[in-house]
Amino acid sequence: AGLPILLFDAIPGQETGNVDYVVNSGAGAWCPTVSQVKAQLQRWLGSPKEALAVRAASAALARPDAASHVADLIASMVGLTPSSSVCVLPSVHPGVQHGAAQVATTY
Repeated sequence: AGLPILLFDAIPGQETGNVDYVVNSGAGAWCPTVSQVKAQLQRWLGSPKEALAVRAASAALARPDAASHVADLIASMVGLTPSSSVCVLPSVHPGVQHGAAQVATTY
């Protein structure tokens, strides 16, 4: 979405790399306490130039089709190929305009 990322909790080991990735790429900040979250938000709100740079870094990390690519990779590993049929799933996200849908490839 191109927004700054505030990470405040991570499962040790499993998610530690995610924190490092986001912070080292300049796309967000690690703020494990409420006071750190507040301080970081104030910093970004007080420095539009810095906030813009963090937003740009966040947008650069975006991989909106990642789940589809992973599904295709797994399917190919087990010998499945995408079928020509496509099913349309209604959106399950609150606040999304009615009529919005996501498309899923079937195997």
